[in-house]
Amino acid sequence: MTRIGNSGGVMKKSVFLSFVISPLTFASGAVLMSTAGPAAAQTATLDEIVVTAERRESNLQTTPVAVSAFTSEELEQRQVTKTEYISDFVPNMYLADGTSSPSTLNVTLRGLGTGGGGIITDDPPVAFYLDDVYQARLSATNNEFADIERVEVLRGPQGTLFGRNSMTGAVNVISRTPGDETYVDVEASYGNYNTGTLKAAIGGPLSPGSLAASLSVAFREQGEGVKDNIATGEDIDQKDYFGIRAKVHYYGSDNFDAVLTAYYSDTENDGFVTTAIDEATLQPVTGDYFVVQSPVDTFGDSEQIGVNFRFTYDFGAATLKSITAYSDLDDGWRFDLGGGTEFMPGDFRGVFDRTSRILNDQLTQEIQVYGSAMNDRLDYIVGGYYFTEDSAQTFTDFFFLSFLGFAIPLPVTDYTVNTDSYAVYGEINYAINDRTTAIIGARYTDENKEIAGIKAVPFADETSYSALTPKFGLEYAFSDDTFLYATISRGFRAGGYQGLGGTAAVIEQPFAEETVWAYEVGAKLDFADNRARLNLSAFFNDMTDLQGPILDPDFPGNALTQNSIDMDLYGFEAEMTALLADGLTVFATLGLQDEKFTRIDPNAVIAGTGATRLAGVPHQTGALGFSYETPVSGVNGSIFFGADFTYRDYFFSLPDNSDISKASVITRLNARVGYRSGNDHWSVILAGRNLTDDVDWVNGLSLGLPVGIRHTLDPLMWSLTVKYSR
Repeated sequence: MTRIGNSGGVMKKSVFLSFVISPLTFASGAVLMSTAGPAAAQTATLDEIVVTAERRESNLQTTPVAVSAFTSEELEQRQVTKTEYISDFVPNMYLADGTSSPSTLNVTLRGLGTGGGGIITDDPPVAFYLDDVYQARLSATNNEFADIERVEVLRGPQGTLFGRNSMTGAVNVISRTPGDETYVDVEASYGNYNTGTLKAAIGGPLSPGSLAASLSVAFREQGEGVKDNIATGEDIDQKDYFGIRAKVHYYGSDNFDAVLTAYYSDTENDGFVTTAIDEATLQPVTGDYFVVQSPVDTFGDSEQIGVNFRFTYDFGAATLKSITAYSDLDDGWRFDLGGGTEFMPGDFRGVFDRTSRILNDQLTQEIQVYGSAMNDRLDYIVGGYYFTEDSAQTFTDFFFLSFLGFAIPLPVTDYTVNTDSYAVYGEINYAINDRTTAIIGARYTDENKEIAGIKAVPFADETSYSALTPKFGLEYAFSDDTFLYATISRGFRAGGYQGLGGTAAVIEQPFAEETVWAYEVGAKLDFADNRARLNLSAFFNDMTDLQGPILDPDFPGNALTQNSIDMDLYGFEAEMTALLADGLTVFATLGLQDEKFTRIDPNAVIAGTGATRLAGVPHQTGALGFSYETPVSGVNGSIFFGADFTYRDYFFSLPDNSDISKASVITRLNARVGYRSGNDHWSVILAGRNLTDDVDWVNGLSLGLPVGIRHTLDPLMWSLTVKYSR
């Protein structure tokens, strides 16, 4: 079957608005009506969700931060089997394969993000955390989930408590910590494209009441690629993964608790596979988005090992927490920027392909002291943070020389970047009265970066950045079920260097920091006897000196960065969950955002292009879904099924808003059905993603040639899973 691609974005948008906005109002009314009749006797309620958005545990519904939190059960119900799928259910968020490798994340949240290019000079404005430990490189973050307790996505600047590069938000993936309860989880899956997955986790006490341990493993092997490569006669775009994590938890003291975690992951895949696009017609050169003709042996491999140690000590009046972590990353990738197009005669390597190797290690140390004072009217947290990172990256580029039958290797770019960052911070929550609390916080960050390397001639440079990121807020508990808040906060992302510069003079030219003042109001509502929940937020971001990507005119495909834009961004977000009946849960999310440029540097590439959209920012996102489980009479067990419809508006992958960089409107229909044994030990699940087999593309790029490129998302993917838990 030839797959050309989706069209009809306007129709999709109208369908989206009717599918998401209506349930946000209808479901609430349906729950309220259900309480008036016999169903009022139901006792099922929504669970309380505990989050660490304020760096200590708190109830999601009384936390003055816009947080999307997912328990392990919710992740399973919504088929969130790896990091990338989280954004399907987070308003105004976009996650996808990075432009270097599927193991790298392309992250956008509330208007800002990273291209996911796997470049050591590129710091994303969305901070990624694994068990409360900041991950500077996104090269090994798009992993399979195993033994995960919950995932939290914090929207808006988190500069006070999370700090480094959390300018528009933070993602925290939290694994399960073992305790006195013994558990065993094993699941095996098989799906199309000869894909096999095996996940296992075991945990429990070594010494009840004092010491516990756990071990989890995830393995995924995809035997066939989702695309056909007519240049080699083989399929392409395979993704394999192996990960293992061990935890030891000591909890034998009333005032001392410690967790030691070690992990290893290894990802091997075919890299960032692109499809050649005829720039005149904006259609695939091969006639099919899933048929490529690249003679380049592309790949994207990441290997990471890490260890972290966390302990808390309760002094009574205050609690001390320490988090020490180290990780080592080896990341390599090659991609064919031209998709292997054959618009000239001859046998050549490709229009342009690039190979990279990254070696990175990072060490972090954080100390926190938190507690209460003034008869519990004042809650406080103070802390200090140290981050150091040593990175090295090597590039080798090839341009085509078709008539000679071989490619020209460009000079190797080889450089190192060393970063040291220090921060001190504090935040207090003062209860003015029983209902009203004031929030005041601030963080001071000082960062130093050094770059050195070879690009025809040796070069070296050093630069420093510092910033004060305060936060002010007010929260009001209108009732036990209604929580309101308003905050003003400042976010900051440090500057850096031109990692993809064409010359040494360009590479060592630093760009400055970017900042945002964010204004937000929100409401968190529980109603219908705690069987319905609606969380709302509205925000306005005043962004200054944004680090916008531009194209290097001397080297097509190279991205440079300059502080070229000031921008206002405003938006609205809604998240709803409701128990409509016994075993039936529905949910919906809605994200709306829009931007306005207030300054464009006249020397910027986008000046004069008429571009009105920031790269990578969809204006509408949303999701609508349900899950249902019911006992089966005569069978010792129950059946369950669920489905969700997700929507993401089009966006541009390039700042010039060119036609080829316009992503398709992305809709996904996903579903699952299964059987669970009466003792909850066994289950069988048939699941599918993208059931309508839509063809959607992102990351379009013009090469200044008759062809450009686009990257397509996965087609229909199905799996059959057998799971054992106790």
